[in-house]
Amino acid sequence: MRTFSVLLLTFLSAPLIAQINFDNYFTDKILRFDFMLAGNSEKTIVYPVGMKEEPFYGGSKTQLTNPFNYGNFRYELFDDSDGRLIYSRGFCTLFQEWQTTAGAKSMERSFYEVATMPFPREKARFVLSIRQRSGVFTKLYETAINPSDYFIRKEKPVSASFTKFYGNGKPETSVDLAFIAEGYKANEMEKFHDDVKKMADYLFSEAPFSEYKDRINIWAVEAVFIIITAVQPPVILCHLRYLFMNSDMALQGLLMNTILPKWLTRSFTLWMLSPENLILRLWWISIPNGKK
Repeated sequence: MRTFSVLLLTFLSAPLIAQINFDNYFTDKILRFDFMLAGNSEKTIVYPVGMKEEPFYGGSKTQLTNPFNYGNFRYELFDDSDGRLIYSRGFCTLFQEWQTTAGAKSMERSFYEVATMPFPREKARFVLSIRQRSGVFTKLYETAINPSDYFIRKEKPVSASFTKFYGNGKPETSVDLAFIAEGYKANEMEKFHDDVKKMADYLFSEAPFSEYKDRINIWAVEAVFIIITAVQPPVILCHLRYLFMNSDMALQGLLMNTILPKWLTRSFTLWMLSPENLILRLWWISIPNGKK
């Protein structure tokens, strides 16, 4: 009986430790699914915009499926031939935060979103789901993906200079953190670099970042934006999923009015976010992730 129990445990554990071989299913490029999340406080609708091919994949090649089910939304990629789950990610959105506001009870809005994944070699099935209040995910949208489809457009990076400040880790085993010069004029790039270094040094002075300094790559993207009003001082913003900034200026009424619109998430203003995911993404891919 003891031998049987050991064999049974080994058998049940096998699927849990099975890894997806990246090269069997994917290339070193990115497939980006652009879509709109729309609705009001009571409903959420997905409107597809299109699919793009980006030149460099810089994510993990071993942690391809998310075992934790974090986030209020989830997207999954299934191999079309055998139905196997080959990629998944969870995420949260600015749209869902807006759904909690008073305005969402009387009007409808849409927010641009992007879902990125390694570019599949063969046909696949893309599924986008939302988490219900019960905690269970239900499907919002599904579509077939044919990697040879000529409607998948090749996205060219925007013309922008970039500088690496810290880190020499491979993108698939490291965290890449990019600072975008939102609000800086062309003649303020030296100040932008100084601000990035200050932010990075502060980050690395705190745990756990100080313990993994060799696994974090810090980049500065010298994206020059048009300043519509000339009174505001420049601010540094960091691109993780949305732009964010410290609220001191907002509290003083000095709101940024640049090419990227902002959205105040709280009346007392902890963060200021940008819904312009597409613009952010175009700046982000100017960094050659696959060549770090």
